[in-house]
Amino acid sequence: MYIKLFLLTIAVLLFSGCVAGNTHSYTVKPKLDLYFNKSVTVGVLDNRSEIVLNKETPDHVGYNRGAYGIPFTITTESKKPLAVDMTKCIVTAFSDIGITAKSAELLPGTSITDSLEILKKNSSDFLILLVLNRWQMTVYHSTIVDHDVTFTIYDKLGKVLVAREKSGELNLGANPFAAGSYASMVSPEYFAKMMESFFQNRGVIAVLEK
Repeated sequence: MYIKLFLLTIAVLLFSGCVAGNTHSYTVKPKLDLYFNKSVTVGVLDNRSEIVLNKETPDHVGYNRGAYGIPFTITTESKKPLAVDMTKCIVTAFSDIGITAKSAELLPGTSITDSLEILKKNSSDFLILLVLNRWQMTVYHSTIVDHDVTFTIYDKLGKVLVAREKSGELNLGANPFAAGSYASMVSPEYFAKMMESFFQNRGVIAVLEK
């Protein structure tokens, strides 16, 4: 009987550890090392097919499969669209280093042309557009991010100055006793580090600090 109780306790702990953390807080700001005195407008366009086709809500982050593989939806902790939370992270990171930064909210599925027109309304020197073609966190034995993200900087007229892309599946590691909580930590951290890598790119620095 004691063995059964012990096994049941372990199962409950594993299950609770997996389903915990079904919201991810995208508030981890990228650390930017940039020096320029021009203004920027930032917009994140959610082009994920599941969002555009209304199969998932815009706050969708991915799925936590729990101890038995049952999928639980992961959403943003704020309950705001993922694109909105990501935009705020980037804008705040710029503001923290003294750069005038504004945000532009873009509806899922908006065309690039129309997105640029929205970005232009703030009359900033640089327009920064991040497009989420894929962004899916899958939490099971480990945390996997499947993503396809394009990053483009335009001048105030909408001319492309520099563009980069990052895509693929990446294993962000695991904590078998607290998979959900671990994922809720590494998911926003990965986004922040990805933004840092974009802004540390020599081509991007050359454009912004010219």
